[in-house]
Amino acid sequence: MTPTEHDRFVEKLASHLKESLVADTTASTYEPVVSIIRTHISSVILAGNNAYKVKRPIKFPFLDFSSVDKRHAQCLRELNVNRRTAPEIYKNVIPITGSVEHPELNGVGASIDWAVKMRRFEAGMLFSELAHKHALTLEHVSDLAQCIARFHLQQMPIEADYIAGQKPTQRWLLESLDEIEQFVKQQSLPPQVQASKRQDHHEVTVDQSKTLISQIDQLRTLASASWRSSEALRTQRIKDGWIRECHGDLHLKNITLIDDRAVMFDAIEFDDELRMIDVINEVAFTFMDLHAHGLPELAWQFLNEYQQQVGDYTGLKLLSYFTRYRAIIRAKVTLLSAERQSDQPQEPIDSNDSHDSPYQGHSDPHSSHPWESDGFKPYWSLALNPPMGLSPPHLFLVAGLSGSGKSTVASILSRKAGAVWLRADSERKRLFADVGTEVRYSAEASDQTYEHLAHHARTLLGAGFNVVVDATFLNERHVNLFEQICNERKNLDAGKAGIEPHPAPDMIFIVCEADPDVMAKRIRHRQTEGKDPSEATESVLFNQIKATKESASLWSKATIRLQNDGTLKELEHTLDESVLSSERFSGNQNKPTLQQR
Repeated sequence: MTPTEHDRFVEKLASHLKESLVADTTASTYEPVVSIIRTHISSVILAGNNAYKVKRPIKFPFLDFSSVDKRHAQCLRELNVNRRTAPEIYKNVIPITGSVEHPELNGVGASIDWAVKMRRFEAGMLFSELAHKHALTLEHVSDLAQCIARFHLQQMPIEADYIAGQKPTQRWLLESLDEIEQFVKQQSLPPQVQASKRQDHHEVTVDQSKTLISQIDQLRTLASASWRSSEALRTQRIKDGWIRECHGDLHLKNITLIDDRAVMFDAIEFDDELRMIDVINEVAFTFMDLHAHGLPELAWQFLNEYQQQVGDYTGLKLLSYFTRYRAIIRAKVTLLSAERQSDQPQEPIDSNDSHDSPYQGHSDPHSSHPWESDGFKPYWSLALNPPMGLSPPHLFLVAGLSGSGKSTVASILSRKAGAVWLRADSERKRLFADVGTEVRYSAEASDQTYEHLAHHARTLLGAGFNVVVDATFLNERHVNLFEQICNERKNLDAGKAGIEPHPAPDMIFIVCEADPDVMAKRIRHRQTEGKDPSEATESVLFNQIKATKESASLWSKATIRLQNDGTLKELEHTLDESVLSSERFSGNQNKPTLQQR
């Protein structure tokens, strides 16, 4: 069966399904309208309450669907791979019987092809669609991050011997840049040559193509340097078990809301190596795609919620590389998708953009050429400049008594400044998970917790991240740990540049204050909810208040004191006015230059 014959075959199957729906309107909660979603590797028929995915009879370097048996095997593989994250969507694999001209699902006789039967979910609930409608929320991405974290922690580490035989990520990245370069050069051919190859492609000026090719060359250099410099870390992460069988394609089109919770579907089934990856590689994809959709605050919320669950802060040293890699892949996909669409005739049945992985995208029909499209530009921009928040990096210490709202302040700061949030409550529980609260909150355990936070802060600042440390800081010795890190960094910067240390402080020390009754009320509320990692009680608060009265010098190094008795909206306004609007933070994000991270 050729791809053209496949299209005709799928249309016949869709017609058969429509007749069945019309004959039994009680069988579906949807109107008896059948539509087809087409991609270059499969067709999905939406019919009633179900969706039927049929693989196209094609063979590419990265997949082989060329025979019925191979398509059957890949259908079974898709079912098993996706039931890990979306058992409510993936039902079973069913045969297509009859003939090419008169196909039917699960009929009598020999199978002529196979389909993955799935539950049809509500339209408009993809995360990409919610993002487009400005309906994606902090709660949605937090839920997603928790789902991904649970999923990753459930997977067994991949053996080093298996990983050694894999195609390195860097090769995928460089091959994608080669494909983009080939596409650009093809588009830049003289008009008469270009027209002989494809009549409806837009002409690209020589200057535009030269700029893109120059950027491609720079990306090759930057990515190769990052890959080489990270070799020791990547080797260690294999030993530490952070390479796992992941989803492989976690952009926003492959995540939907079902019953108001995030569900990940359409994992890569056709190439195990694209799933057997570093967990940070997977996280970087969603992080990058949220940025590409113009949602940086949600991106940082997602990243920090994931880390609260997993604690893989060392892996963040690879985030910039993997963000660049994923952005390059998506940029390539938009170009190849535009080329594919220009080759296709007008479809006789409703045809929609799909969420097939990993080669997909969309083009803007109103743009003069593909890289002016809304699909290409955000990804290419992120490939050139992976998002790292403010520059140079800053360290925020957010202190205060239990119930003062310091974690709320830290959460807002981490989103708005683009920072990694280190939370003492979460890290203390991670460090002392197997002991009682008496040991967990001993002086020795507290010292270890702050040293642990300082270790991660030093690593992250060195990697170019902004860092928010959220803790009570009731002991000045603990504040000094982080002040020392900043002094180390200033001296290091001065030594490298041969100049004096930065005059502006790297450390911003924020102390949150609130009325004792307000703090006690907040503690009671979060104890009732049972969702917050803090274990502080009203008794703990009263002891903290007593300690502050006995120490007049406590928090004497504070840069900013925030009175935090009001509403969340008032707090956000105060932070914008007192912290984020200051000169040290203006104009630092999204610099339009290539950065080696």
